[in-house]
Amino acid sequence: MNYKRIHTNGIECLEKLQGTDEWYWGSDYCSGDLYEAEELFQRHHTVSGNRLVFVKYPEGKVVEPVPGREGQYFGTPVYDDGAIMILLADFHQNKICVMRYEDDAQALECLLEMDRSEISDCYNLLVRTSPLYLSRDGNEGEYEILWPQRSTFQTEENETVFQREGDYLISTRWYEVPEYHEETMIRRYPSGELLERIPGQMMELPDRQKWIVG
Repeated sequence: MNYKRIHTNGIECLEKLQGTDEWYWGSDYCSGDLYEAEELFQRHHTVSGNRLVFVKYPEGKVVEPVPGREGQYFGTPVYDDGAIMILLADFHQNKICVMRYEDDAQALECLLEMDRSEISDCYNLLVRTSPLYLSRDGNEGEYEILWPQRSTFQTEENETVFQREGDYLISTRWYEVPEYHEETMIRRYPSGELLERIPGQMMELPDRQKWIVG
């Protein structure tokens, strides 16, 4: 039987890193997701920092650019412009950081260090592409763009913004009446102005081509 052994020191579940076919990532989620870890810290519980590993395909190389530490917690990473983008909350320092890791150069740099008080909480705090931006969607009917520009706009019921495409934001909205269906919505970045509604759900192909199916 032909197989390759990948040593991740206990992290057993990997998923494809958004934005590339070359990298997979995994975390141990020892204190839940980022928002759950934040809640534990605010309730004066110890937050065991989670670990974040990346595995390169096809060679199976494992890298862990930033070691996990108590009181820190990683969010969901993405891949953009030839590098891995890492979201990290440091609860002790009251900071939100976005770091860029370039594996070929073994280089790690901080792109953003934001005071935690600038956002209401870490619920659905995500790094998005492309180009890169930091957003928060707290399910209160508002979508917040936090960096590099700052903007807040109203979203519609059951609408989820999931991607940036240059000067546009792409979102999906689902309906249950008269039967379940979805539509794709195109908004302007960063204002959120609604430009177009298209029946169907968008999917991205391996060559980055986009289809709206429905």
